[in-house]
Amino acid sequence: MESLLDTSTVLMPYERKVDAEVYIHPKGYARARVSHLDIEKIGLGKVIRRGRGNFLEVREVKSGLEVILREKHQIIF
Repeated sequence: MESLLDTSTVLMPYERKVDAEVYIHPKGYARARVSHLDIEKIGLGKVIRRGRGNFLEVREVKSGLEVILREKHQIIF
């Protein structure tokens, strides 16, 4: 079953807080083919392209997890 995670989301390098919802979807739930994270916020589609899936690198950092984008983007909220 999908679970809403208690998270804070920050766009780097400007340390801009983003009020996004983060869900974890385990493989097999609701036909998910792989376990994955969903980061949901209007406007983030300009940074993380929507579509058939973005297989981005996720790293552990001191304060949590860091998602590595393929390209540098600038976004204004």
